[in-house]
Amino acid sequence: VLDKFVEEVEQLTKSQDYAVVCSAIDKFAGYPPPVEAPWQKLVQHRAEILDSAKKQLAELCNVETPMEITVALPQFATYGEDVADARNVALSAYSKLIDTARSEIEMWIDRPEATIEGMSDTILMFSDYPEEVARIRLRLEKKRNSAVRVAEKQLTAALTADMSPFEVSALMDKYEPARDFLGAHLEKLEGR
Repeated sequence: VLDKFVEEVEQLTKSQDYAVVCSAIDKFAGYPPPVEAPWQKLVQHRAEILDSAKKQLAELCNVETPMEITVALPQFATYGEDVADARNVALSAYSKLIDTARSEIEMWIDRPEATIEGMSDTILMFSDYPEEVARIRLRLEKKRNSAVRVAEKQLTAALTADMSPFEVSALMDKYEPARDFLGAHLEKLEGR
């Protein structure tokens, strides 16, 4: 019977399931000497699994998007309080990424000379960011859409205005980078 316990403990030293390993450590604690040596190996194995989890959590501080943190964190739930500090550091990295996104979007909202393409690139860059960024991203989308409407009016007015070829060319150059939004209007003006 003791051999069975020793074999079971030794098998668990190959497991990566933290909860199962912890449970086995508790289950076999205090057994007689034949189980003690494999039990010590299991305790060491648990420490290695825990160190690996902490390193993986630390690596989350180097990711580029908060979604990567959101996706990764649930896999560390079984570690509970044993990785609380490392989890908190990862959550701080998440907050920093959210704050950076908000700041960058806010910069475009506050910029009077913000271009349609610049605003669009920023909206796209943060399009899959979580709810914490959605409201400010929507504000930038509204500003960009307003800028598109203004540009459409300017391009439409240029069709009938008495403008020199140089003025028409300058207007087209100004809005060419936003062709994705103003393509039809630019084509009409090109045909003029």
